Amino acid sequence: PQIPTLLAYFQDSGYLYLAQQFIEGEDLLKQLARQGQFSEVQIQQLLLELLPVLQFIHDREVIHRDIKPENIMRQAKDGRIFLIDFGVSKLISQTIVKTGSILGSYGYSPLEQLQQGNVVYASDLYALGATCFHLLSGVHPQQLWAERGYSWVNDWRQYISKPFTSPLSSVLDKLLCKDVQNRYQSAKEVLKDLQAPTTVINSPSPLPSASIGNQKQSKKKPAILIGTGVAVVAAIGLAIGIPRILAHPHATTP
Repeated sequence: PQIPTLLAYFQDSGYLYLAQQFIEGEDLLKQLARQGQFSEVQIQQLLLELLPVLQFIHDREVIHRDIKPENIMRQAKDGRIFLIDFGVSKLISQTIVKTGSILGSYGYSPLEQLQQGNVVYASDLYALGATCFHLLSGVHPQQLWAERGYSWVNDWRQYISKPFTSPLSSVLDKLLCKDVQNRYQSAKEVLKDLQAPTTVINSPSPLPSASIGNQKQSKKKPAILIGTGVAVVAAIGLAIGIPRILAHPHATTP
């Protein structure tokens, strides 16, 4: 799978340390800064490459919890996409992160993650949708979230500088649904719609909202780290989550 290999982990003075495969390349936030806004074709290709990776980790009951452009690497030697930084990943079993702790990044994390710290597979899919929006528009979701809460997801198209009417538009609508029950529930569902000859998707109609003036990309993207022992908890999440993924050497990988 296109995720870093866990090479070793050890504990010292109450902390868990991990050694991971180094992916030489450029994260997508740096690519955005260097090349400018992504095209629809680039976003569709990104989704087609990354969704099987998400399905792979979800099949092993691991939720990433912090998908954003900085955590998606394009490998220099072959251009392949890698999903990195599983430091806040969480097993569905709820055994890793204590109740009430919230991990993720403002703007990319969905409502259920910020309000109760609850995450499901669809939480990663919202973050993926927010990531695609950021790459398409050049506008950081954290800025919109700070000014408008989650209302921006109802009229996100106003921030896209070029006409955007392809089937991908409907896919992003459903990825960005505020209510988790209306969102895609699996990466397979998203892939099915992306690969369908004609995409017809049941998603809530966008609500009118006042536009915001010139948007500027935020330079800082503060991570949400609330609760005690977050550093240890995040490390434990990676130590348990990634070995669980690597424990299936014969599984079909993306």
